[in-house]
Order: sequence, then structure tokens, then C-alpha cells
Amino acid sequence: MKKKYLLVLLLWQITAWSQDTNGYDLLAYYSFQSNATDATGNNPDAVIQNAPFSSGSIYSNGTYNDGSAGQSGSRIVMNGITGFNTSDFIITFDAKLSSNTNNFVFVCGNTYRWLNLWISYSHTLQVDYLTGANANFTYYDTNFAVTVDQWYHFGLKYTQSDHNLYLYVDNNLVGNVNIPNGFATDNEIYFGNTHGGVGVAYHGYWRHLKYYVLHGSSAVEELLSDYVKIYQSIDTNFLNIDLQKKSKVAISIVDMTGKQIIHRKLNTSQSSINLSAISKGIYILIFEINSIKFSKKIIKR
Repeated sequence: MKKKYLLVLLLWQITAWSQDTNGYDLLAYYSFQSNATDATGNNPDAVIQNAPFSSGSIYSNGTYNDGSAGQSGSRIVMNGITGFNTSDFIITFDAKLSSNTNNFVFVCGNTYRWLNLWISYSHTLQVDYLTGANANFTYYDTNFAVTVDQWYHFGLKYTQSDHNLYLYVDNNLVGNVNIPNGFATDNEIYFGNTHGGVGVAYHGYWRHLKYYVLHGSSAVEELLSDYVKIYQSIDTNFLNIDLQKKSKVAISIVDMTGKQIIHRKLNTSQSSINLSAISKGIYILIFEINSIKFSKKIIKR
């Protein structure tokens, strides 16, 4: 008899990395500890020049990367993050500054530098951003003083619901600014260490750079569907898994007490998990790809 299958809607929830990112899904994670790869496998490697890895981080020498200067400056570029949406996002990273005067710590955009986190001449943390139909620059000073040669955990969070950009240091809110019309980006989903408008580059270290988008967004669903499709048989006794890309994948099923019932590493493009031996009820399916974990509920009837 020909089998029929019901496509299960994947409403994934990524394991939270910190309290500030609850309700958001991870799109990219560049640890920059020993390489420039995205640990999620969703995006290409960052482009780096004259930016060595040092003590579990990547170092930017503070000199602008210019061909006429013999390419002596550091260049670190993530040109596009798949599924990134400027309506609701979080960007977090660790940074240790080697200079606390006019130091652009993080730059979004290239020609349109639509959001910049930087240290002012008064040594305080500031942001500037492009907004409105005329793409005007606006500046905001948090008055948070930054110390040289000290690691900080920075967070940038924009929420469409209240049009606020929230600024965090070490998970503490240090300022917020209302941006009712959002950012003027000219579609430049580009992130890096340089500000070409003034010819400067970040001077210091980066590590653990992560990009998030609001949980349940269509962009995340589309992103995950690029990697896996899961079908549950009508009688719910089988999960049929079709891997769309070659990746390191593991599937676990746990009950509502947290006890692991099934664990399987997937080595082929198609696989089937037999659920007939487990009792009826609600379970959590944990899908791990490239060391990033997602989870969803499944029902055995």
C-alpha cells in the first residue's frame, strides 16, 4: 500500500544564548577564535585581510585598509547574513579596545553606513545611524565610559514594536534611542570593522559575533528549510528526514521530563526514525546541525 505523509510545520526554537536573546533565532555565529567561518553553516566565511587570530580572538590593527597604502590596514567583512531583517534584530559580540578615542567598534553597511557603534573623543560609547527618506545621520551618546584593554560584551537590539534601539554592555542596558522610521540601509546587509566615510578602522579585538532575528520569522523558516525537511507519517509512527545539505546532523527525542528516548546521528541524505516503540504523548525533537541546536514539539498518537 502506498504510504501517505503529512508535512510537519517546523516552528523551531533555538536554544537561548543569553537572557537578552530569548525569543530570537540565531542566524550566524562567527567565533573568530581560530577561523573566520560561520558556525551555523548558513553563511560564507568572513573576508579578512591583515587581521590575525590572537588568544582566541581576531585582531584589527586600527589602520584603514587602502590599496594605495599597500593594504597595511585590517579588513574584516561579513557581506550579507542570510535571513537578517532590520525590523527586529539583535547583534552581540565581545570586544577589547586598544584605543578609546574615535574608535569605530562595529559598522553596519558600506556606502550606506546605517548603524555604527563607536567610541567618541570623550571616551564614551555612542551610536550613529541613518534614518528617514533623506538618509540623515543621527547621533546618540550613552555616556558609558569604555576602558582600554578590557573585554566587554556588547549588544545592539532593535524592536519594530516600539521602534527602539537598545544598547547593552555586559548584558546591562546603557541606553536606548527611538527610531520610528527604522534604518535607511539601501539594502546593504554588510558588517565590518571599517568606516570608509572617514577612513578609519576598529583598533582592538573581536570574538563571539552573533546575529539574531525575531523567533518565528519567515526568514528563519526558509533558512532552516534549506537544510532539512521532516515528514511524520499519518499514523505518527515514523519521522522521515530529508537532508537538503551535507552537514553534521544529530536528532534526539526527549520526553516532557527531559529523559532522552532516541538519539540518532544522520549520515545519509534520507533517514527514517521509528517511533512505534514509544508511548503516546508529547515529545521534544532536538535537531542539532553544525553544533547549533533547534527544538520543536512532536505528538505521538
